[in-house]
Amino acid sequence: RNLFRITFAFVLPLNLFAQKEAPILLTNPSFEDLPGPSSTPSGWYDCGQMKDSPPDVQPGSWEVTTAPKNGNSYLGLVVRDNETWESVGQRLSRPMEINQCYELSMDLSKAPKYLSKSPLSVDVVDFATPACILIWGGNGYCAKAELLAKSTIINHSRWVGYNFRLSPTKGNYSFILIEACYKTPVLFPYNGHV
Repeated sequence: RNLFRITFAFVLPLNLFAQKEAPILLTNPSFEDLPGPSSTPSGWYDCGQMKDSPPDVQPGSWEVTTAPKNGNSYLGLVVRDNETWESVGQRLSRPMEINQCYELSMDLSKAPKYLSKSPLSVDVVDFATPACILIWGGNGYCAKAELLAKSTIINHSRWVGYNFRLSPTKGNYSFILIEACYKTPVLFPYNGHV
């Protein structure tokens, strides 16, 4: 049985460990980079819709002041009222294998304030509505071959650790995708973040 461990700081340091084999490694697992808006952290690939901006390296943009739990920065992902959302992906150092069990641990939080322009109204609004995280396995950047995990709604402003068990049942996956998602069921898309 393999052990796949990731630690995020909103989505903080991602450290992957295998129980019997070499660890699954990620590039820049804690999303360290120069904080700024629309700035995907080095080592990660922007997997959002092309018409919208990439994710943000926080803190410091959009009036987000939450301190990192670990390191100097973290990733901020939003969902938008125009039915778009942000996501990032990258190649794993070795694939997650079908019918193997992996563990993913991450710290998640929602900032008290996340001001940005609404895609629909173009007004500056607070993307304050809670959102959640989806973890996908795939075999290409931004591929969504299998949903491996979904967080609960992240409605707290302190860092909280979450543990997920990932067990691919449809194939082996060389890539991981981390995506913001709306709370469900949702009648109308909204502006929110995690």
